[in-house]
Amino acid sequence: TSDRAAVRMNYFDVGRSSGKLSRASTCGNGIRCIARFARDQGHADGDFNIETDNDIRAVSVGGGFVTVNMGKPEGFMRLSEHDYYVHLGLPHYVRFTDHLDPARTLKEGAILRYDKELLQRLGSPKDILQFNSARVDGEGEISILTREGGVEDMTLACGTGSTSSAYVSHVARSIRFPITVHNLGGDLLIDKTPDGQLLMKGPADYM
Repeated sequence: TSDRAAVRMNYFDVGRSSGKLSRASTCGNGIRCIARFARDQGHADGDFNIETDNDIRAVSVGGGFVTVNMGKPEGFMRLSEHDYYVHLGLPHYVRFTDHLDPARTLKEGAILRYDKELLQRLGSPKDILQFNSARVDGEGEISILTREGGVEDMTLACGTGSTSSAYVSHVARSIRFPITVHNLGGDLLIDKTPDGQLLMKGPADYM
């Protein structure tokens, strides 16, 4: 329960190889799933707020889709011609590439995860929680692979990673919103409000 929102979300990652449980401050796709479930169980209407460890997120559920207001990105930094950093609830590293390679994404993400020199340059976040390889496919369209911290492996889809990668593509590669982000597990649509809030829209289905 929450005294600040209709729903409270506590989110945990499970290490794919270790089985270790770790609490994460937020999860974009997790918010979408919780929003759909809460609406279907009668705990909230179509438009409501969800509280996470990080913040309050406004959500809208309808037509088989869930839209989450992901807020404004912070700490954007250009690290090289192809490498960028942005914080969107979680710290995200975005590296542009012409070829998406899962093995390389896993390796590069693991190397950068606790890189002390990089973390100091970024203002000392405790880690690089998410590493995203991003490829621009055309106007309004990108594809990404995400190595997710906590899981310490590839994830089929990452909501904060999709939103961060779309934002970086907009700023660094002049890709205009709305931007469709292709994940291994499906597509998300990222848009921007006039005041700079980022919106993530995607399906949330039962399995």
